[in-house]
Amino acid sequence: MELGRAGWFILMFFLLGCSACSGKAEKEKISITIATTTSVEDSGLLDVILPAFSEKYGIGVKVVAIGTGRALKYGENGD
Repeated sequence: MELGRAGWFILMFFLLGCSACSGKAEKEKISITIATTTSVEDSGLLDVILPAFSEKYGIGVKVVAIGTGRALKYGENGD
């Protein structure tokens, strides 16, 4: 599967942003919402990495799979 430049940017932004909040997760339950492209969700990648992430950091993750343009716009808006 080829993520492309936008896909890698979104993935790295997600991973870096979540690592910054890992200390806070120990004190309270935290959940985040990520916007991703439908191709990333359809690839099965999130089914593999998100359970391990949630278990390690105690952070729940809700996925919103949408088109690339909308996903980037959600990120720009902080949605």
